[in-house]
Amino acid sequence: MAAIDEDPYLSGVYELNKEENFGYKVFGDSLLPTVIPFVSLANLMVKAQKKCFKDKNRGGSNKKRIMRVLQSTRTDKYDSPTIAVSISIHLDIDLYDGNDKYTVEQLFSYNDIGLLTIQLANIHLMSDGAIPDSDRDGYWIHEVCKDTQDPTKVGLNSPTPNIMRLAEQYIKENGGTQSYLLVEKKDPPKSTNILLRIYGEGYESKSKNMIIGKYKYQIVAEDDSYYYMKKELNRLSGGKRRTKRRRKKRSMKRQSRKYRKQRKQYSRKK
Repeated sequence: MAAIDEDPYLSGVYELNKEENFGYKVFGDSLLPTVIPFVSLANLMVKAQKKCFKDKNRGGSNKKRIMRVLQSTRTDKYDSPTIAVSISIHLDIDLYDGNDKYTVEQLFSYNDIGLLTIQLANIHLMSDGAIPDSDRDGYWIHEVCKDTQDPTKVGLNSPTPNIMRLAEQYIKENGGTQSYLLVEKKDPPKSTNILLRIYGEGYESKSKNMIIGKYKYQIVAEDDSYYYMKKELNRLSGGKRRTKRRRKKRSMKRQSRKYRKQRKQYSRKK
């Protein structure tokens, strides 16, 4: 029981197995389930996004979209599969029945949750050429979402720093040295500017009397629709190293239309 009381949030990263349609926990709190089916991950994201993205999931449209995101695969070198999901969740201690882990079903009774997805995608194509000299794979963070169901139980705590930290850890353990994300330009731009500050040097919330975010991402490019942000990560010793592969410009042009569609699919208000 002490393990539960010490930290109000349970956090972990689930790597996606496309053949089995399961997410397998690669690291994180031992009380989280070892395996979560794709359909359960999708349902958790749908529930959270009803609040953070105001997505009503009409006709199951958002669940279908998320399932496509989770099941995305790499059949050629320009495909951009989602490879992992980072989760941080606040659960009532009363739910814990003394077994070694919470069940997948119990996760849906959360007081607070944060989720994001990690995608492997060609940087040049993902940014539609806005990021120069970027004909290589990069790790992209998407679907960043926080949903508080019972604020009286979590106070000013937040799961977002946990999911961002674990996503960066996962990227580094797979040999990545950079993390990317994109912020959609909104009109009026107030919400966009707040997001840029949250992901950058931090946003001072007067209502909460605290600094939110401060994830130290920097704007590296922009186009008519998005700001592209990057964070340099320190490589872990012994991490996997991925070799760079050359791409032909002609092939990149053929794929650019597909990537513009994928950017729109993955881009959500953070």
